Amino acid sequence: MATNNYHKSKDDKEYFSVYTLSCPITKQVKYVGKTNNLLLRYRSHCFNPASTLLRHWIETLSIINEFPVMTEIKRAANNTDALLLEKEAILFYSQDTKLLNVRENENANTKHPYPINFLQDENN
Repeated sequence: MATNNYHKSKDDKEYFSVYTLSCPITKQVKYVGKTNNLLLRYRSHCFNPASTLLRHWIETLSIINEFPVMTEIKRAANNTDALLLEKEAILFYSQDTKLLNVRENENANTKHPYPINFLQDENN
């Protein structure tokens, strides 16, 4: 029996999730993303992180037998709506912290409207 990798709601409609990755110790949000499969995306983050900063953070947590906490914060019926919700979440969470997926991209994260140096402290 074939299964797909998409989330399905109770009425069998596919949906996309906007999620955060948080530190299990400090509870601080470190990453905001979107996916159509939370489990596969979480595994990807934990075992094959795409960015250097994310990889370093996850490796540091793993030394003390901890892993990021993934929390679904929003759902959308389609990818376009999910992208808009993700952008809003990135703007919201980047007010309080330096998100790893925003800071990593030297050309400014395409999900974020500001250049990378806009989000960095003057001391960095």
